[in-house]
Amino acid sequence: MCDNSKLEIRAIIEELKKTEEEPVKRKELNVLFRDYVLLRYNELSYIINQIHDLRHEFYESIRELLERIDRIERKIAEHEKREIVEVEFRRIPKDEAKKLIKEYIKNNPGCFTSEIIEALHLDPKLVIEILHELEEKGEVLSREPE
Repeated sequence: MCDNSKLEIRAIIEELKKTEEEPVKRKELNVLFRDYVLLRYNELSYIINQIHDLRHEFYESIRELLERIDRIERKIAEHEKREIVEVEFRRIPKDEAKKLIKEYIKNNPGCFTSEIIEALHLDPKLVIEILHELEEKGEVLSREPE
């Protein structure tokens, strides 16, 4: 109970003591005291209900977080189970790779760098380097993926 409430109750009790000879005033003070106690009881009940609701929301949030963690852990486990496949890239001269890339782009307009790498089995660094050179010469146009 806060200090203000204690002081208010003490003040009411002191008033009650002073009015022992005055039954009418004492009755009024008793009613006031009862009303005050009921008011404080209702306030406490409201606060307790709010705490209960917050506790429920808190536990619900924890449950949701635990479910998310579980889903993430399952996805990580699935990802770790996947076999790692090593891809071996062809080793060919740069000029030959440039010809192959130009031909692939001609036959597959709008293709992505990753498609060129996969289709021709070329080293990604080499493909990117050649594409930059071709773009600088104006032979191809790069674009952002959609």
